[in-house]
Amino acid sequence: MDAVTERLEKLGEEVARISDASALPHDTLASVRKRLQHGSATGRPRARRPVWILVPSMALALVAVIGLILARAPRADPTAELLFSVNGAEQRAAEGGFIEANRKPVEVRFSEGTRIDVMPGSGLHVLPADSEHVGLLLARGSARLHVTHVPSRQWTVTAGPFLVRVTGTRFDLNWDPNARTFDLDLLEGRVEVTGPHLPRGRPLVAGEHLQVFVATGQMTLSSGRAPLAPDTSASRPPASASDACTTPAPSSQPSTTAPTWQQLAASGRYRAALTEVEALGFDNLLGRASAKELRLLADTARFGGQPRRARDALLSLRSRFGARGETAFLLGKMEADQFGAPARALRWFETYLSEAPRGVLREQALGRSLELLRSVDRTRARAVAERYLRDYPRGAYASLAAALAEPGAAR
Repeated sequence: MDAVTERLEKLGEEVARISDASALPHDTLASVRKRLQHGSATGRPRARRPVWILVPSMALALVAVIGLILARAPRADPTAELLFSVNGAEQRAAEGGFIEANRKPVEVRFSEGTRIDVMPGSGLHVLPADSEHVGLLLARGSARLHVTHVPSRQWTVTAGPFLVRVTGTRFDLNWDPNARTFDLDLLEGRVEVTGPHLPRGRPLVAGEHLQVFVATGQMTLSSGRAPLAPDTSASRPPASASDACTTPAPSSQPSTTAPTWQQLAASGRYRAALTEVEALGFDNLLGRASAKELRLLADTARFGGQPRRARDALLSLRSRFGARGETAFLLGKMEADQFGAPARALRWFETYLSEAPRGVLREQALGRSLELLRSVDRTRARAVAERYLRDYPRGAYASLAAALAEPGAAR
């Protein structure tokens, strides 16, 4: 028997006892009969208080006591540790993780009910989470999310330079880093999207489809759901010209019998694209490629498993065309993740923060710096943590920053 049932049964026994004890002798059946037969000393039978008058007050008292017991009954703890499983393998959300789907979708399930399907060719980071916030980072490709609403916990999803704030909702999300295209199909609930060309945040309601072309600044907003594309590289046109907010995106390059490395990269065939680049001469391409081609080359090398080539392309983009901001962040990310060089990574993250003090990747640059500094320089980590908490008190790295900002954290 559980605690609630036991308490209710005891309550029923107590109510019955009180009810029996409160029944006055003159209200018993024998007393009533006697009074009816003999009357009172005045010759009139005593008026008996109707029982129905007592029923409402007793019922209200009973409801109040039951409500009190239920309020004190044990409930699910919203601060309980959040876990997530990838194909059945359980992990702690506080530690984060990276999920990569190659040829088949990968299912991610969280202990509070949220489910995410990472589509083929896609990569998703689960950022270190706490009881109040869960942050996801869609590095590339598509994901289908069904977020379970917990009042005390906020979910955010970063896709390129875009941030999606969600509560309990279902939506399909696509980020194409090559075409710099963002797609969101909202199936249920409500979200808010912040990013380039959406400076104040754009609320979406169920049934709306938002597509943003970062390079051109074009945005389309249509009603009716567009299908989730398993091929993560191709940009989808708007549903129709009649319900688009702006001019549709320009058409892609015509296909040829021998695809160029750019076309191979745009279709997600990164290694094949790199083979073509090597045939053309990688160093020669660095010296003559346009800024747009160098950016595509850097992404192709990153996703094709050649971080050194990606680093060279980004450095060439900075030296030849003066590209600032995001290039520094990507260089820092590769130094940390691919090359295992925290000192160089920290320098690049600081470079990004100085070049783009209000950039969309600022929170990520500070957060990644915290992760690196906590093991090499706790005094400096505390300063960065305080800086982070001032601007992002409920951010993805807030729990880590709070721990490092403690007075004793530097020791």
